[in-house]
Amino acid sequence: MTNSQIGGKRGKGRRQAPRSDLNKAASIFGSVAVIRILVIYGITILGLIIGLIYGNIHQKGWVSIRAELVSEEGCHEEYNNKGKATGKKCDYVVLYTVDGVVNNGSLNNVPRQTILYGPQGKQQIEIEYNPKNPSQIGTPFAATRETLNIVLPIVIIFFSVLFYLFYKNRNNRVVKGIAGVSWAVNMIRR
Repeated sequence: MTNSQIGGKRGKGRRQAPRSDLNKAASIFGSVAVIRILVIYGITILGLIIGLIYGNIHQKGWVSIRAELVSEEGCHEEYNNKGKATGKKCDYVVLYTVDGVVNNGSLNNVPRQTILYGPQGKQQIEIEYNPKNPSQIGTPFAATRETLNIVLPIVIIFFSVLFYLFYKNRNNRVVKGIAGVSWAVNMIRR
């Protein structure tokens, strides 16, 4: 038997027709779209990591106490960009004692705090103060920190997996198509 009877000469296989200009343009557009997505995911991952670091050092070591509420004023409703109410923000003036010294402090434009009742029915709110500078106060951040330490690593892992998948398959036609369609839809929406 000859090569032609078996099915032809083994080797490189069938020659492909040269790529058309349209195919080249689509491939370049897809490559640029994939690179754009990789840059966006990379910036997002870095921003989330910075947010995680900031969340863990912001008010770290501050002491949580109850402060006597002197006044609650300037309360106003906050709205998002769609005009929907997101919550109330208020200004608070408080008195609190640190190492036997009574301090006067204020919290401006903070989310509305839960009013607690202390001895003799005095209104109080929870605050945190900096032990190195007791005049520096803020709203409690420990619960927010705990939530950030759970949520942000999950989101970072999710975006890292997406980044890896897009990077590993950056030359794949399907990935280029998905990235290209996503980019085109974003341009059309604007």
